[in-house]
Amino acid sequence: VPVLGCGFAPGSARLEAWARALTPRYRCGLGGSPTERMVASLAGGVDGWLSRRGAGFRRALLRAVRRGEREGVSIERVPERLDVAAASAAYRRMCAVDAATWKAREGVGIGASEMIEFYRAMVPRLAARGALRLAFARLGERDVAYILGGVLGDTYRGLQFGYAEGLERLSLGNLCQWNELGALAETCPAVQRYDLGAAYDYKRAWGEQVVRTVTVIALPR
Repeated sequence: VPVLGCGFAPGSARLEAWARALTPRYRCGLGGSPTERMVASLAGGVDGWLSRRGAGFRRALLRAVRRGEREGVSIERVPERLDVAAASAAYRRMCAVDAATWKAREGVGIGASEMIEFYRAMVPRLAARGALRLAFARLGERDVAYILGGVLGDTYRGLQFGYAEGLERLSLGNLCQWNELGALAETCPAVQRYDLGAAYDYKRAWGEQVVRTVTVIALPR
């Protein structure tokens, strides 16, 4: 059976150990070009992170936070550790929000992509070891946005977020990420890296380091 390994730093000890363990029975090679991800430092907590952002970005973010407060946006955090039933319910709730996003309309939302089974399996596994990071933004009794991620060691890895169409004025994506930064600083002080995922241009205002990783494909000999 072929084996796919993702997220290795080029030349790292972990990559070399992984390849050595497989070499007796597999032929290993790199799969495609390196992946670039944007990472933010959480040194100094939220204040430290904010101090490293541009003045224009800081003003816009804090205006969005105040606007959300005026319009009654609240954030509900899901416990980091859940049993299978509760984790599955949280996943379904997340998918319901995702179905109202532009991603769903364009056919790239969680429920419409090949990643649906990946996330369906990942959420309970993260919750089982207390590493789940999931929160919902709400207007009244309505879920209008979500942010999903997980923690491993000193790193938070953002996985997905989305917000309901028609509420762009509220900057719900930014509010969710701002809340996550604050929650990490408060509840997970050991987390010092906020991995935003693929290094799209809009993420460069949030992070300061581009990290490159490679994928290894191992085929049976």
